[in-house]
Order: sequence, then structure tokens, then C-alpha cells
Amino acid sequence: MDKKKIIEVNTIITSFYSRKGFITPNDYTLTLLLLCIYKDEAIDKNRRISEIVHQLKQVDEYNNPSELFKLLPNFRVLSFFTSDDLIQIFTYFSLLEKSYFENQFSELFDFIFKVITESLSFKNGAFIVHPKLMKLVFDIAMVKNVQRVYNPFASNAEIVTELKDNTEYFGQEYNPEIWRVGKLRLWAHQKIGFNYVLESSIENWPSEERFDLIFSRLPILNRIDVKDTFGDRIDLENFIIQQSLSTVKIGGKIILFVRPAFLSSGRKADKELFRKLVDENLVEKVLIFPTGVFRHTNVATNVLVLNTAKLSSKIEFIDIDNYLSKYRNRKLYIDWDSFELDNFLFQPWESVFVDAEDIRKSDYNLQGKVYFLEELHGTPLHELVEVSKRRKPENLSDISKVLTVRDLGKDSKILPSINYDLLEPISTLENLMYYNVLDEEGILVSLIGGTLNATYFSGKHAVLSHQRIALLKIIDEDVISYKYLVSELNKDYVQKQVEAQVFGSVVRDLRINDLLKIKINLVSSELQTEKIEEQLSYAIKELQDEIQKVDKDFQIKDAEKNAILRHKIAGSVSNLEFFATNIQHILDRKVLPEFPQLFSLKLNDNQLLNLGELIENLVKDSRRITEEVRSQTEDFVASEYTVSSIEIVPFLENYFKNVGEKNPNILFDINLNDIKSDDFKVFIIGNEDLFCILLDNLISNIKKHGFNWGKDEVRRIEVSGSMDKEFGTTTIFISNTGNPLPANFTFEDFKSKGIKKGKKGGSGMGGYIIDQIIKYFGGDWYIVDETGPEGLDDTDLATTFEISLPYQQEFVNLDDLQIDDEEI
Repeated sequence: MDKKKIIEVNTIITSFYSRKGFITPNDYTLTLLLLCIYKDEAIDKNRRISEIVHQLKQVDEYNNPSELFKLLPNFRVLSFFTSDDLIQIFTYFSLLEKSYFENQFSELFDFIFKVITESLSFKNGAFIVHPKLMKLVFDIAMVKNVQRVYNPFASNAEIVTELKDNTEYFGQEYNPEIWRVGKLRLWAHQKIGFNYVLESSIENWPSEERFDLIFSRLPILNRIDVKDTFGDRIDLENFIIQQSLSTVKIGGKIILFVRPAFLSSGRKADKELFRKLVDENLVEKVLIFPTGVFRHTNVATNVLVLNTAKLSSKIEFIDIDNYLSKYRNRKLYIDWDSFELDNFLFQPWESVFVDAEDIRKSDYNLQGKVYFLEELHGTPLHELVEVSKRRKPENLSDISKVLTVRDLGKDSKILPSINYDLLEPISTLENLMYYNVLDEEGILVSLIGGTLNATYFSGKHAVLSHQRIALLKIIDEDVISYKYLVSELNKDYVQKQVEAQVFGSVVRDLRINDLLKIKINLVSSELQTEKIEEQLSYAIKELQDEIQKVDKDFQIKDAEKNAILRHKIAGSVSNLEFFATNIQHILDRKVLPEFPQLFSLKLNDNQLLNLGELIENLVKDSRRITEEVRSQTEDFVASEYTVSSIEIVPFLENYFKNVGEKNPNILFDINLNDIKSDDFKVFIIGNEDLFCILLDNLISNIKKHGFNWGKDEVRRIEVSGSMDKEFGTTTIFISNTGNPLPANFTFEDFKSKGIKKGKKGGSGMGGYIIDQIIKYFGGDWYIVDETGPEGLDDTDLATTFEISLPYQQEFVNLDDLQIDDEEI
């Protein structure tokens, strides 16, 4: 099967849709419907395309008994296409080999479905289950020859590829846009007899039926309200498990994709369920998958396997992470296409068999990672510290600063402490409900994000602190010092314990009770002092080495032309522009609403310019001076620009919105969902002007070198992002169709100053400037040739620019996290 040809045809159709202007990426699945109709009518029944189109345009009644034509009302977008439009699309299908429709149609269907859903804008693409993931789960769960299968929340009916034709299958899907694709998949795989309906599994559970297998890939990020028999709200997973246990046959199995957070839930109803599952020996396996198993999202998932006829009293926890390779580029998704299942299913797994009694001792935690920890003979925190009680603010007259997760220390080599003067003023807060008063000495730790970032807090000045920061107070300072506690809490062996305890598919959360179970290495007071002095001496030595390196760099730069001018005044000049602009913004936003005549004020009647005109001229002149100083320097120096926090998602969305409006002949496919959340904001430290210069250079390079403007082509730029929580970086991916980089032009050539190749070669400065800016932001970058061995399979993209930058998170709207039962 020529996959490149199939991608080419699908890209032509997608471009055709985009030019129509009314069809959204989620309706690109219309291609699948028309593909099936083309096979059924044109290939199998040898009907003319014009005759097929005529039938499709019969609005009042479809005079065709085919299952496919019964689906037409579910694709309302079809009514916007003219007969000529449909003839054009069917003509594109005729470019494909006829054998694809005759002998390989199920493979053709699934491949086009994959290409469509890998579009960054395809909204329902986040939880597409790859066929190899489905087969892997079934093989590990040892599911064979099941006769009756129930598939609640059936999604796109992915499970049918693992079922035999004579299986008695019943599936339910509540989302009509997903359900219609599942119906087409059944048709494409010749499983018309399978019963797959559009309805809610919650309201229409087949309570009177009994099944050999119940399988569901639950909508784990969709907040669906479910109530138990008492009318209390419970997790969807809880509801599905309870219902499944009453519906599965004796000897049958239940397989569910679930949120890791659910399996370690502290809710009373969930704990009662876990107790039932463990005490009645129903849990056979728990599969722990890493992030990136689904398309378009880096959320993690677990697979729970229940067996009603389980023999062993142990539960097998299997950590799949080390067995799955991820793309070397383009996010951290699992590279399922290159995954060879036959070479994977070997023993022993990286697994542990845990007795039911050990599960009980861990408070029925079924998430699993905690059972992989090596036994640590340390002292649990609950013996050394107590957690300060939460205290809501009553009188804010003595509190002027606010402390957030971003203020906690990040460098484990030093002993971080809170600098009161650097905290944000309380006036920046929009909502006080998520904040508590802190006015005691202790260690601050983050309960969100998967890293403690332990930081000393003196308590001399009262501050408002986010509720997801806990203050640990030492019970007896003769036993352990604050300096030693901060040092140990920031070490790798503690971080491994945190990683095993955190939960959450999007926001990684740590409960207080789990925090207090963490163990540290406790030594004598004398040895504590000795270890701290040794650690600080090493940190000072590293700092001195860094200072010497910086001094050496400055000495080299001093030899450059105009270096004296640049180093003496360029920073001050840049500050002048920054200060003038910010004064203008403060007056405009904070003072002007209360004092409308502000900008019309003059010192006296003889003064020519009023306050508003003076400030405008100050800003203009400061910019002019800055530009002139920079123009007189020999080199581009990014450090002349002042840095601050940039909320990356709105900045990028606004930038590419403006660029897209200026370039209507380029299709911009923007999806930043993996670094966007209602629960947190993502910031980088940089400069907006520099970032625009960086992006302008990239887009200019793509337009100039990537596209062939002299011929008809689909010119598309994809923009996406991902977050690597382990390394604390966020990566922006900017990809384009068209031409790859020249074979004799390396990445090192591109980022070097003055190197240019080819007829379209510019000044040779674009890549150099990009490199200087990214380094100044503390990041790294790379260029991937998508047509080469490092590139993605099955894509029409040519080149991807990857920009990785350190990020910080600010968490908001966390009132729905499980903190109600915690004693803080």
C-alpha cells in the first residue's frame, strides 16, 4: 500500500475542504463516509459517479437500503456541498489503486482515519486508541475467544479489530460525532452484525444481560456526573466497575482504561470499592502506561483488569514505561507505528506481584507505582514534622505579599528560601478563595506539579499562600534542622517517592497523607551540620566557577567593535524603554479610570505639551535611542533586552492569529492543548519582542525556502506544544509542508553566523539570531527533517523546528481537587 500516495490524496481533499470555508476539522470524517460509499457503489456495484452523487443529493429521501446511506443524516455538512463538489471528491478517490478498495479496504479505512485524526485541530483525536495498544492490552490480559462482549463508552469502536466475526458484540457511544465513525469502522471491517448504538451507557446499562468480557476506554478527561443509588456523586469509573461486576459472567473479565488518579483516590466511595475488589480477590492486573499513549495528549492512563475467577491471591502491577519507545521528536508520544508486538511479549515483565495484605497496608492504593519503590529504611516525615493548619485571611491590613508555587526554589544544590521582597504584591490577586495566611517558620512544599521544591520560610512577615502549598513545622529541632530537612526533601531519592505518590491525568497532585509517608535519611545533628556545610561549599565552588566563566566571556566580548558602548549603556538604554512603557501602562490602566483628566494635565499654562504628550514622546525617544545604540553595534546581542514572565499560550495564539491574517494563502494549524489547561498557566522567562523576532525569522525561512510559490501546492504550517515534566521544559513545534532543508545544509550551518547556501540564501543571520535568542532564554532547539529517518512516518510535513524552553506553572481554579479530607 502506497501510504505517501494516500496521504497526498487526503491532503488534496483536506485542502479542498479548507477552501470551502464552512467545514471544520472534526467534519473531515466525511471523507470516510464518502470513501465507503465509493467502494460500495462505484467499485462493488460499478455505478457511475454522477449516479451516486444524484442519490446523495436527494434531500427528502434516500432511496438506498445501504447501511451507509442511513448514516447520511448524521453528516449534515454534506448538504453544503454541490454535486460538482462531490464529483470532485470521488474523482480524487479514483487516483488510488483499485486493489485498495477490493482487497485492503479495512487497512485503507484505518490508515485514512489515522491521517485525519492526527490533524492538530481534530477535536476528538485526543484519545484515539492505536490498534497496537489495543492488541497489547488484550494479550497482556490474556483475552481469547470471548463470545459475548459489552463495550460501554465504545468510542470509535476500536475494539472490533480484536474480535472475531461471530462475536456477539454490544457497544454504546453517547457522542454522535464519534459514533458515526464507529459505524463506518464496523462497515469497513465487515462486521455489520455487531450491535453498536448511539446512547448513554449510564442511562441504558444492559442490567439483565451477562457478558464474557466488558471493555471500555472511558472518557477519562470528560467530567461526567454520575450518582449512586443514594443520589451521591461518584466517579464514572466507580459506576462502571460496580455495574460491570453485576453484569459480567462468572469467569469473565473486565478491562477498563482509567485515570491513575482514580486508582489512588481518597474518596470514601472509591476506598470502599477498592476494599471490595481486593478483599474479594477480583483484581488480576494493573497496567501502568506512561504519558503519550494517546494521540494529541500527554495524559497518562492505567488499565485495570478484573477477573471474576482469579486463582492467585496476588495482584500483578506491570509498569509498561520502559518497554515503549517515544518519538525522538514532535512531542513525547509513544511511537506505536514502529512498535513490534511479537518481540514485546516476553517474560519476565517489569512487574511486581503484591499480596492483598500489602495493598491493605497501603490503604488500598491500586495506582501501583508505590509498589515498585526499593525498600527505604528511613524516617517518615510524620515522625518529624507537623503540617500547619489552614487559616483563611480575615484582616489583610498587615499582609502585602502573595506567595505562589512559582516562588518556591528550583535549585537542589543550594538551600532555597523565600525572599520576601521579591514576592508579588497582594494587589495582583483576582481571587482570594484559594489562598491562606502563612505567618510561621517552616518548610514550604508544593502539593502540585509532581515536585516538592522544598523552600525555607522564616515566617517573619505574614503572606498569603496558595492552598496547594503546605507548611511543614519541625516537631523537635534537636532531632532535625530546617537546613537539613530542606536539603533532603530536594534530593532525588525523595523525588522518586513523590513520583510514586502523585496522581492526576493533567495536574499531578500530592495528598498530605501521602506526603507524610515519605521517608528521609536521618543522621545525627553533628553529621547534619557537616553534610550541609559540604553541600554549601560545593555550591559556592560551582558559583565561583560560573563567575569566572562569565568574566572570561566578557573579556572576549570586550575585544569586539563597539563593545565598550554596548556593555556600558545598552542595558540601561533597554531599561529606559522598559520603564517608560510600564509607567505609561500603569497610568493608563490604574490611574486614568479614576482620574479621566490625567493625561491633559500641564505643569503650568505656558507648557506646550500635556502629560500624555510628554509620556508618548518619552516612549518614542527611548525606543529611538535603543534602536540607534543597537544599530551601532557589530553583533546581535540578545542580553540587551529585559526579560520577564511570558504566559506562553496566549502569546503564541495571538502571534499566529496575526500572522495567519497576514498570510491567507497559508493554512495555519494551531493546537496548544498540551500546554493549555483550565487548572494551570504556563510561563517562560523571556522577552516578547525577542520572541517575535525569533518567530518572524522562522516563518520567513519557511515562506522563503519551504514553499514553492510558483506551483499549486498545499502550504501548511502546524504549531503544537508539549511539556516534559521530568526536565521542566516546554517544547514548541513549528512544522511545515513543502521542501526539506537542502541535503548539504546542516543544523550547525543554519545556526552559524553568515553561512548561506542556494539561490535563495539570505544574509546567513536568521538562524544565528534564532540561536542567540533561544540560548538567552535558557533553552535549546533542533531541526528535524521529517522526510528522513528522524521524522514521523505517514506525514506530509517536510521540516519541524523544535524549541525547548524552561517553564514555570501557576495553578488556578483548584477547588475540585481532593483536599477536603486532609487535615491541614
